[in-house]
Order: sequence, then C-alpha cells, then structure tokens
Amino acid sequence: ILVFGIGFLVPLMLVLLNFAGVLSGRRLLGWWRWIIILVLAFSAVATPTGDPINLMLLAGPIFVLVMVAVGISLLHDRPHHPSTRTPRRSTTPRLHSTTAAEVGQAWLIVNPEAGGGRGRQHAAALSAVLAEAGLGCTVVQPTSGEGTREAAHEAVAAGARAVLVCGGDGTVHEALQPLVGTDVPLGVMAAGSGDDIALALGFPRDSPGAAAGFLAAALTSGSQRSVDVGHATVGDGTQAYFLGVLSTGFDSAVNERANTM
Repeated sequence: ILVFGIGFLVPLMLVLLNFAGVLSGRRLLGWWRWIIILVLAFSAVATPTGDPINLMLLAGPIFVLVMVAVGISLLHDRPHHPSTRTPRRSTTPRLHSTTAAEVGQAWLIVNPEAGGGRGRQHAAALSAVLAEAGLGCTVVQPTSGEGTREAAHEAVAAGARAVLVCGGDGTVHEALQPLVGTDVPLGVMAAGSGDDIALALGFPRDSPGAAAGFLAAALTSGSQRSVDVGHATVGDGTQAYFLGVLSTGFDSAVNERANTM
C-alpha cells in the first residue's frame, strides 16, 4: 500500500515543485520519454506478481496523473491576463526610464506578468541599478509576443547599446528573433517560472539584485560573448531561431493544446 501511495503522490509533488518555481512545465514536458520509462520501471518493481496486466493497471493511472500534473504546470507557467490582477500602488516599484530613446542606450523589454507578477518587480530592481550606474535605459512593456518582437526590432533600428529582457523563456524567445545577426547583445533578467535559457547562458536566477548587478557590470565593461542559436523551418515556411529546446511530436502537441486553454 505504501508503494502505491508513493506512486500517486509523485504527480502532486511535481505540481508543488512547479508552483515553487523549481521546475517549469516546459521542462517537465521535455522529460516525457523518461517519465514513461520511470513509471514503467516503478510499476514493474511495485507489482509483486510480475503480471504485465497488473503492471499496466498500475502504470496507466500514474502516467495519466503525471501528465495531468504537467498540464497544470504549463497552465500555471502562462502569464496571467493583466485584467485579472489588481494593481497594488503602495507596493509596486517604479521603473526608471528616460523620456525618449537615445542612440547608445540599453533597452529593457519587460513582461510584467511573468512569473506571476515577478517581471515588473525584477525590472524595477534592474532599472534602479542601471540608473545608479549612470546607464541610460529605455523601458518597454509589450502586451504580446508580437509586441515583444517589434520592440526588439525597434531597439536594433534605434542603435540600442543592448537589449535586456525581463521575463521568462517565452519573452526571451520573442526578443531574440530580431537580434540574431546584429551587433546588439542580449541580456536576460530571469523572471519566469523556469528560466531555462537564463540558466543555460549563465545569467543569475536566484537573486534579482545579483542579476541586476551582473547586467550593469556587463554594460559598463562592454563584456559580451557569442553563443550558438538554432534555426528551424516548419512545413508552412515559418522560420524561427531558438536558444532553448526544439520539440516536435507529442510534447509540442501537448504544449500547443495547453496554450489554447
């Protein structure tokens, strides 16, 4: 009975880890093949008789519950619609921005709803650090993925010193598209649920202050490096660059379905 209980508690633990910001839904979805293997292995050990029918009777419900947990995690990772959140004027920090974009300034593209609202707070911390360092900063808060891409394109056209993105992996992905092949560097202020791209590129994730100081120091010193990006072309001719994971098949279908819910 204890073994069965542990098996059915695993999906709950995955959801709790997602809500705590330890695991993102996209990361869990990318592990679906390992999930199948581990569920089957666990069920084989937990089935005393070794009967394949009993094994599947145990493995089936556990796998379904795990995928339900993944779906809940994907929904939790999605930014909340601004209309569903009540502004808190007394606790919301202000963003420091110049009145107009100037050549040579850094552009800060913010998804304020990333990470359940951490986006705006992290962006405020970053803009304050940049202001203290005497670094000009143009703050933009797009309301969609397309708007994020357009803002990055405008930054390149305006001769931005750098494009800093405060948000999750989705916001970084959109801002990346116009930057590939240009001399405008990309900086990431992690504020999403998973922030896999920030982790892969070595940007601080645990402390907004540390991340802000890291980016300010990089801007001051001009420190930057080149990284590889992936390029994908799908059947309808749509093309995109990516820094994280390219998924096809089952996991991408589940993610697409979750984004429409």
